[in-house]
Amino acid sequence: MSELPNMPKNLEAKTELVPTEALDRQESYVDHELEIRCQDLRAELEARVASKSFDNLLALYPDAPKLPTETAEMHLDLGARSEMARERLSMLRDFAKTHWDYRKGQERQGQQVDDVLDHKPEVTNPHEPGYNPAAPWNVVFDATREFGMVDSTQPKYSHYDMLIVLGGANRAPLQRTEYGLEQGVDVDAVALLGSDRPVNDAERQKAVDYAPQAQTEFDLMDGAAQTAIGVERRKTLTLSRVGYDHDDSSIPRVNYYRTRDNKSVFTLNAPTRPGMTRANTDDTYALLRTAAGKSRLYPGAKVLVVTNAFVSAFQAIDAKRNIDLMTGAETDTIGYDAAYGGVNRLPSQLLQETLSYIDSLVKLQDSLDKVETDNSASQYKLVA
Repeated sequence: MSELPNMPKNLEAKTELVPTEALDRQESYVDHELEIRCQDLRAELEARVASKSFDNLLALYPDAPKLPTETAEMHLDLGARSEMARERLSMLRDFAKTHWDYRKGQERQGQQVDDVLDHKPEVTNPHEPGYNPAAPWNVVFDATREFGMVDSTQPKYSHYDMLIVLGGANRAPLQRTEYGLEQGVDVDAVALLGSDRPVNDAERQKAVDYAPQAQTEFDLMDGAAQTAIGVERRKTLTLSRVGYDHDDSSIPRVNYYRTRDNKSVFTLNAPTRPGMTRANTDDTYALLRTAAGKSRLYPGAKVLVVTNAFVSAFQAIDAKRNIDLMTGAETDTIGYDAAYGGVNRLPSQLLQETLSYIDSLVKLQDSLDKVETDNSASQYKLVA
């Protein structure tokens, strides 16, 4: 069983929660800090959108439009470069929605395949003799490798204020938690993000060794925390949301744990909003911002986000929109490759997640355009 670095398993008997008075000591995320953060995020967004890998992917399709590219005149014209990136992203989104939506609104397990792109050539390793970089399979893998979706990635820093494990299905909650712990970095707190998405019998069977009684994704995350970190239940806190009616089976709640050396582990259940089929990324991050508070998510704080490499591109952008932009903290998203997860990936699956990546870039662009100046309000409040 893996241990969190510097986090002993024996827990204190004390019952106080993360001290809320620390929130009042947090320096405000003032306008000029937000402006600087927006500039940095926009520069990163434009660099990602300008990636040649997008052009290589579209070259696989005879009907694909030719994306605009930066000219020599644009080098010193930031406005022209920004408009070019905006046009390029719009074209990418329109094309990807038409050609790379293999799920058609279904969960990942129900995704369709692509008989042409998913035809595997004899040589797929770019370092082996006979590798053909023009083969469609290899084009997709080479492009998405540049996006960070193929190979395992490692943390940039040795210490983080928080480790976030993103919610997932089947064995992903446990594997993501274990992969984060295996990096050997020092962390002050761990948060596992879950939701009330139901778990069916087939998924529960895959989680039998860490969450055998799981009914929801939140149960999977809680089981991963207890199995991989070795924590024990400390206290459950339920929350309510203004104007939100929920039943007993779907409530915002947080399971808090605390180690003897005062480090925290907490698992979160984000409920499904009315009219939605399940909680989305924004819901789980909104709950995290309330549960963690400004004493943990603040300008300059470093946050390590752990997921699968397969989905890390769009989840990295979602983290920047929901954490970096909203709190001023800096997120670093890492993921493990398919072999670590014991699965194989197809080009059509990678392109589906590239569509998600593009959608997340559009959302980040829209958020930056709005330039929110007050990010202190939360849609959640504690229940007395």
